[in-house]
Amino acid sequence: MRGYGDHLQLSVFRCELSDRERVELMAKLHDAINHDEDQVLVFPLGPADGMKASSVHAVGRPYAPVEHGALVI
Repeated sequence: MRGYGDHLQLSVFRCELSDRERVELMAKLHDAINHDEDQVLVFPLGPADGMKASSVHAVGRPYAPVEHGALVI
């Protein structure tokens, strides 16, 4: 992930990527991870009205959205 974005916390990076950069990064991750155990998810933050699960790109284990309602803590 170095060179692609800002390391925000343990496993979270914020990246501003062009489509080409995203494809390049995902190809590098594809070669670097254990596909049976690891999971890398790319969440486009997109417009304020929310993100669709179909726009999540996964490398390794597939993304499975969690169905739940609002949670107030």
